[in-house]
Amino acid sequence: RLIPAVTSGAPVYDPAISPDGKMLSYGAEDATGQGDLFVRRVLGAALIKLTDDPARETTPRFSPDGEWVVFTRRESADGVPEVRVVPSLGGGPIASIPEAAGAAWSADGQRLAFLRRGASGQMQLIVSAADGGSPRVVLESDSTYPFLREPAWAPDDTEIAIVRGTGGIAGEIWLVPVAGGPPRRPFTDPPEVFADSPVFTNDGRALIHSSNRGGATNLWAYPARGGAHVRLTTGTGPDIGPTVATDGTIAFLNSRWRNALEVHGLGNEPPRTLTTHSPFLWAPVFSPDAKEIAFSRSDLKLKSGSSN
Repeated sequence: RLIPAVTSGAPVYDPAISPDGKMLSYGAEDATGQGDLFVRRVLGAALIKLTDDPARETTPRFSPDGEWVVFTRRESADGVPEVRVVPSLGGGPIASIPEAAGAAWSADGQRLAFLRRGASGQMQLIVSAADGGSPRVVLESDSTYPFLREPAWAPDDTEIAIVRGTGGIAGEIWLVPVAGGPPRRPFTDPPEVFADSPVFTNDGRALIHSSNRGGATNLWAYPARGGAHVRLTTGTGPDIGPTVATDGTIAFLNSRWRNALEVHGLGNEPPRTLTTHSPFLWAPVFSPDAKEIAFSRSDLKLKSGSSN
């Protein structure tokens, strides 16, 4: 049963549900393009603005007790990230971790997992105290998987799910032992299928994630003991960024948009829209006689992987 929590014509991103399922934190842009973080009750009522500055704040996550929100902050789009922890009902930061991004709380609320660039430029998955103290590297990127993203702790705090990527939207979910040791891949998909945004259910019985396994990008559950994937959402999607409350309620982002291919003259004539498509159009090029345009598009109903 799907219940719209926030509907907006302006960009809304990175929703996160509180462990008790009563609060929702998310990012939203205003008319000037400034993106800030908000907290509100799932059922509506008062809206709390957690941040209010030109910096870009993303990926909020509630602590297990619901008292704190951790998020990533950048002064500019290409700026150096930092992780901050603030009270979930508003207030100044109580912790700040420089050069860190994508933090996730451990189930006991005592530690964070986050991403950081190493001295040689490789990406590192770090485990630290909740204030950033005693950092320890548990996984590094390599030549096969140069990208890491979306860490999520298992409920028993023994493993961290992480997306290892080769570039673009390509991604595989791996499980990394917190105590040390090689990562393992819980399931394998064909090369054209990606898996992203892993998060465990509170009882640890399933790993929720987004994937284009069925053609469109929807939410799926993979049983911890193995077996067949279970499709949780349908439609064209994309359904991304799931977070899970203790009672199993899932908050996620669903987007609906269409790209337009337009021709703009160099004079004063108005632009013409040649075609629209959901969701992606890209790489247009004129024929030598300028009478035709070739372009690429993605068709989410197909079973092949989409591109960007």
